[in-house]
Amino acid sequence: MSRLATALLNTARSGDLIIPKMAGGGVALPGSFTTRTFGGYAAIANESARMRQMESVFRRGGQVHGKRIDSASKTPARDAKLAAHVASWADFLGARFPEVRKDSLVPMASQGLTSFMPGVYQIEHADLVAWEEKILKVDKSTVDPAAENYVWYEQDTLGVAKVGSTYSSMDVPMVAGTAAQANYGNIVPALVGMEINFMDERRSALGVANGKPDFKVEQKKVEACQRAIAEFFNFLWLYGDPLLGIDGFHNHPSVSTISLTNGNWVGNTAANINADLVSILNTIMNQAQGGRFADKSKLKILLPPLQMQYAENLLVSAAGSTSVLSYFKANNGLRDDQIISVYDFQATNSILYNGGPQGLSVDTGAVIYNFGDDADPVFILSQPIEMPAPPRQNGMSTTTFYHARGGGMRVQDARRIRYIQGL
Repeated sequence: MSRLATALLNTARSGDLIIPKMAGGGVALPGSFTTRTFGGYAAIANESARMRQMESVFRRGGQVHGKRIDSASKTPARDAKLAAHVASWADFLGARFPEVRKDSLVPMASQGLTSFMPGVYQIEHADLVAWEEKILKVDKSTVDPAAENYVWYEQDTLGVAKVGSTYSSMDVPMVAGTAAQANYGNIVPALVGMEINFMDERRSALGVANGKPDFKVEQKKVEACQRAIAEFFNFLWLYGDPLLGIDGFHNHPSVSTISLTNGNWVGNTAANINADLVSILNTIMNQAQGGRFADKSKLKILLPPLQMQYAENLLVSAAGSTSVLSYFKANNGLRDDQIISVYDFQATNSILYNGGPQGLSVDTGAVIYNFGDDADPVFILSQPIEMPAPPRQNGMSTTTFYHARGGGMRVQDARRIRYIQGL
């Protein structure tokens, strides 16, 4: 009897069937094995064998109760096992409702094995640091929505005084007047559309009625349009586009580059990384011999995530095992929000935007800049996202277009911003 019981238990386990338990959690084994329990195990063994037979039929491409698995299935073994369970469940329902054909019970059986979870998980997307104004402000009002380009002027005063031996006007040097320089930027449009068929709403309603969550197809298409335009300008503002005459945050021709004293931070010492941070800070503070450039509270440093991690994790032992970043901020009076990590600044995180220009790909870069007044560098958005025309009926579908216009990064005083390379 022991060998028979063991064989039946193994057969039950191989068929993914529930094995009866005794009090205390143990499996019913010989000693308590009666004719009654033997009959139960025999039923389990018979059902397990029958399910393996149906599974085999499905895997060979055959039918059970008029149903077969998809010949294009990438997981035939799993699908055949599931189909066998469904067929077994249909047999059970058929025994309860003999007046109903088994092939019509298969869908019911399949549905009976499916539980629909509430809600729909929304795939997370990367932050759009430029579009969301996490690094610079977006100028949405200065440039007219109809403009194809824009111009701004930089003005300076030039003149040198000297000691005069007389008060004759002939001996007094004259100032050269004001020097004005015109700077130009281009405006480009971004367009995207969506189409809704009258059947979309009906299909969605049917799915909800059958227990599926509401996918809100139309609403999600609207959100997709808005996201597409936001991604377009986020990329344009960060990387520019030479073919369109757009200068971006990473490649503006007016911005100079700072070279690090100690080079690559990967594997470098805490002292060297701190020294580089101090050098970066002093470089931009000394640009205009004081004034607003000397105000540390109006400086911001943007670092790639890996370099930020090194600065946060590497310890300055001489300062009581304080991180490089904490030590640097404490000794220079900087707030936490003045040094932030930007995912896009890591070279390995750059992307190719839909056939457009390649993002930062050669070097991992960082940026330091002065902020806090009307002369800050800004991104240009002359026309925020709009629906330029009413939805258009196109046969049995409705087409809607979305539109925005903008330029690149406007730098009104290039001394306020510096690129840092070699990290």
